[in-house]
Amino acid sequence: MHKSDCKIPGWLLFASLVILFYFTSCKKKENDYFFTIDVSPSFPTQSYQEGSIVNMIVKINSSETIRSLRVSEKRTNVPTKIVLDTLINNKINTTFWDYQVPVYSKESSTYYLDFDVIFSSGELSTKRFVFNILEKEVKLVEKSGFTVYSKKSGSPFGFDIAQLKPVYPDQITDKTSISFEDTSSSSKLSKVWISQAKGKFVKFNANSLDYANATMKNVVEAYNSGIKLELVNNLSVGDVVIYYNAGVTDYKLIKLTEVVDIDSTLNDKYVFNIKQRQ
Repeated sequence: MHKSDCKIPGWLLFASLVILFYFTSCKKKENDYFFTIDVSPSFPTQSYQEGSIVNMIVKINSSETIRSLRVSEKRTNVPTKIVLDTLINNKINTTFWDYQVPVYSKESSTYYLDFDVIFSSGELSTKRFVFNILEKEVKLVEKSGFTVYSKKSGSPFGFDIAQLKPVYPDQITDKTSISFEDTSSSSKLSKVWISQAKGKFVKFNANSLDYANATMKNVVEAYNSGIKLELVNNLSVGDVVIYYNAGVTDYKLIKLTEVVDIDSTLNDKYVFNIKQRQ
């Protein structure tokens, strides 16, 4: 009896190698695990005033050990800033964090917080939250009782608003310090101001602008939306005037409390209050 040769068909050998390669290559993905992160106050999108403190609670729950939590602050054209970096070494963690909202930027008022959760395996998962920064309301302070006289009175008929003082325009060579002046040419008060300093006026009739409660934001918005004038006329009691000279003088809010026009020019005058940045 002849002994039969024991040979393995080539196709079977190839199939066995393919199956072996498949099972040795199929390893569990390192990031295939349960993971949640909850942030309070809830995002997106929240709006906060610049510089304010937000009391945050960050809750993380994972099937793998969390090595650390890192939070980065990002915005357009600004380098990334790490605002929190804390070790955890646990699967469940609650972090209490007082986050200070950054300074408002006109170029980019939308910011991002990236919450990076770094696991013991070295894997990193990121959750991004979006929030808006509100410009801080700048309080205005009021100074009262300023007076500018008629040009025909012989008294100061101009005003340097940067220095908050009356001036004689005809005695000043530096015209940038003559914010505004009266233009009267007769015994009748002109009720017109011009600015040799090249400042601009935006005028509001009585009660059309809330002078009492105005903030700098209100003033800037009102100026930007108003008609810019090189001279302001028909001035009367209760009128509110915004004066601004870019690069020279900040926004000033002026309220007329008296406009005196009597027979004699000696006491013809404007009496007004000024509100400005604190």
